[in-house]
Amino acid sequence: MSERAYKIGEAAQLLQLAPYVLRFWQTQFPQLNPGRTGKGQRLYSEADLDLLRRIHHLLHERGLTIEGARKVLQDQAQTRGQAQAARGTSPAAGEAGEAAWYADELGAPGAQIARPAPAPLAGQERRAAVEELRAISALLRGGS
Repeated sequence: MSERAYKIGEAAQLLQLAPYVLRFWQTQFPQLNPGRTGKGQRLYSEADLDLLRRIHHLLHERGLTIEGARKVLQDQAQTRGQAQAARGTSPAAGEAGEAAWYADELGAPGAQIARPAPAPLAGQERRAAVEELRAISALLRGGS
């Protein structure tokens, strides 16, 4: 049984993104390389969708730049490859690592990526936070 493939419009709709965003990210992230139909239409696999979710998370949830997100993905791939080499396992064994990433970063696959912003601090909480930051700043400067 072959894996399900999604045309760009379907993939964009599943991820709640515009198709041009997927095309742009493809130019910025070399890991993202969807297949093509005979007529050149992009076909995204489940693995491609997982990668797109990770990119979205890094850019929009963690607030990284494209360069920062690219570096994180490269570092993760390198770390995964080194761990697999040390264990003598194949790249396919890395799928368990992908599942763990979801559990840590997103919850379950397909979980909604967007989270509400925390409420701003007000009143006494805000004053306490400012005082704590001043104390930390003083410690970092070498003061007391």
